[in-house]
Amino acid sequence: MDEKHKCELCGISYDLDDGFLDIAEICDGTADAMNYYEEKYEVDLLNFWCVKCAPIAISAIETEIERKV
Repeated sequence: MDEKHKCELCGISYDLDDGFLDIAEICDGTADAMNYYEEKYEVDLLNFWCVKCAPIAISAIETEIERKV
């Protein structure tokens, strides 16, 4: 039986193939924007993110949140 990984944002368990580990590596946001997002939502960008939540977080970091930092 494959180990499930809990999404950092939504908390739902998924197979590893249904998400990403360490979305900070693929995010083009600034370090400040990433830190702000992690603190605001109490999440860790290095953990597992499902395919639904990863683009939402990356988009928020690269656009709206980055402008507020």
